[in-house]
Amino acid sequence: MIRRNLVFLWTIAIFSCSPDTDSDLNNTGNNTIPFSVTALLKEYNNGNEGEYHTIDFMQGRKEPSNLFNITNSLGLESNASFRSNGEENLLVFKQGDGRGADAFYIMMDLDDNQVISGSYKDYFPNINDCFFDAGQIGWNKNRLFSFENYVCDNESLRLLMHNLVNSEVTEMPPLEKAFTGDTPHGILVTEDYFFVQYDDRSEEALDTYKEGLIVYDSSSLNEVFSYQIAGLKTTFVDGHDIFVATRPSKMEIIDLTTGNVKHSTTTFNYFLATDDKISNVSISDGKVAYVDNSMAIGIPAYFDFNENDSFTVDQEKYMAFFNRDTIDFDADVIIPQEFKIDLETMTFAVTYLRFSRGENVPKSSAIMFMDFEGNLLLDYEFPSFRFEAEKLLKR
Repeated sequence: MIRRNLVFLWTIAIFSCSPDTDSDLNNTGNNTIPFSVTALLKEYNNGNEGEYHTIDFMQGRKEPSNLFNITNSLGLESNASFRSNGEENLLVFKQGDGRGADAFYIMMDLDDNQVISGSYKDYFPNINDCFFDAGQIGWNKNRLFSFENYVCDNESLRLLMHNLVNSEVTEMPPLEKAFTGDTPHGILVTEDYFFVQYDDRSEEALDTYKEGLIVYDSSSLNEVFSYQIAGLKTTFVDGHDIFVATRPSKMEIIDLTTGNVKHSTTTFNYFLATDDKISNVSISDGKVAYVDNSMAIGIPAYFDFNENDSFTVDQEKYMAFFNRDTIDFDADVIIPQEFKIDLETMTFAVTYLRFSRGENVPKSSAIMFMDFEGNLLLDYEFPSFRFEAEKLLKR
């Protein structure tokens, strides 16, 4: 066990230990990669145990690079799990006791190769039996953020910040009559903001089941935005823009720097039934990306506030790629896994598994890039069929 408050700053030299090389990567063809994304993969060996890898797809290049074994280089245990709690270049892995103060975190910056590690109580040593339940950590290079539920009678939520520069711990004003469970997106941390989404347990909220969202400036720790409403449904974040949808029909894009509503609409479009936790999603020029799960497979789409309508990829071409428009009973079954949509280039990436008909073990694992007109831009097969995508990280 690493000693209390121990922080490691590893240099680029650690990454020279990776057994994977660019020579293992197949050429993707004549097209170029439309936007930069890193695929976080887990190579499963036995049951749920496996090793994490990353592979980079950089905009303008014709082939991927840097197939990298994270598990070997960071010494992750077989029970380590990825936590999507913040910026997409900052990876957080959790291992050990999943809910206890001894839960151990190993965090890596994909851009400058910085690595820090320690247990929850290394960073937040003032553990109180009544103020502990989830123990999640999110970070933005200089600070760690977490929340703790008041489990004795569910009265409040304690918010904590650990400054990695001077090791000071700040306890922020508690959220009274609030509670949130141990979910990957109970909190989210970006360069500028700390987000918490929670259930409102106040007496006046009992009949309506209000939900809450609060956003803090990550440097000053001042509150910059809050929302308490019955029917808070979906929250997306991209930079300084936050998208909030509430049941049954209201949607807004709000500028967190000013608090002003940039776009608002009342619509009975129910595309937002996919995720009720805060997450990083592309927001651009009044458009909000999402995945339409109303069909048999997820379909990349976006809602345009200017048109007050939703738009999807050309479904005929998209379905043809996944063999969903054929009656050929010998055709492969192709199952999409993770999506990442880039509204600036109007393209998207999808990882997928390919199965022979009637088989339950995939014969290949891959990623494809396509534009909204349904043109296939790149299709790349990962080196191992045992790779399954955990997350696509926009870079």
